[in-house]
Amino acid sequence: MIEAIVLICGLGLPPQSCTEKTADDVIRIKVQPTICAMAAQTVIAGEAGVRANGRRMKVICGGKA
Repeated sequence: MIEAIVLICGLGLPPQSCTEKTADDVIRIKVQPTICAMAAQTVIAGEAGVRANGRRMKVICGGKA
């Protein structure tokens, strides 16, 4: 298992500047490495969808779990 990190940042923040320190919200989930992006999209569509309203989301796969 690896950690997928979903960062939710303001639209005014450039994508490359969206980090754990600058994000408005950070969601961490444990997933299988081969399905990280897909699993993170499921979280975005479900749990984070309302929280991300009007903001940019960025997924980082491969953190420690």
